[in-house]
Order: sequence, then structure tokens, then C-alpha cells
Amino acid sequence: MGRACDSFFWVLFWMNWVKHAHLGRAMGEDEFLFPTVAASGVLQAGVPLSHDTVQKSLDAVVKGAGIKRTYLTHCFRCGGVQY
Repeated sequence: MGRACDSFFWVLFWMNWVKHAHLGRAMGEDEFLFPTVAASGVLQAGVPLSHDTVQKSLDAVVKGAGIKRTYLTHCFRCGGVQY
């Protein structure tokens, strides 16, 4: 299996990027794994990423890929992301 499907690898990669490139320290208990990103591109570690932001990103990716159907974030819940 390639790295593109290895969600464990990519979550660890993301956590290390946040630790080293953004925070300069380990994430705290009150910080979110997927936080809001300010207009300036800076992560707001204490503010969770909203459902609407994720849906807008998903819509843009689907449209950019030329896919003619709509996917909801529900498609990526337990089991759905595996298929």
C-alpha cells in the first residue's frame, strides 16, 4: 500500500509538521489536531476547523478533479474512507 492511503503516516506527518514548523513545541491538550487557518496562513491551534471550511475544501477538490457528483464529509467517516 502506498503512502497516499496510509492515514496513520499522514496524521503523524501532520502532527510533526505542526510541532516543528508552526508551534516549535509539542501540541498541548487544548490545541486541535486540525485547527482553523487564519487568512494570513497561520494556524490557530486553539480554534477547531469548522465543518463548513472542510466542506468547501472538499467541494473545490471534487470540482477541480472534474467529478460530477457531490461528496459530503460523511463519506470520510469510519469505513467510508477505506473504500
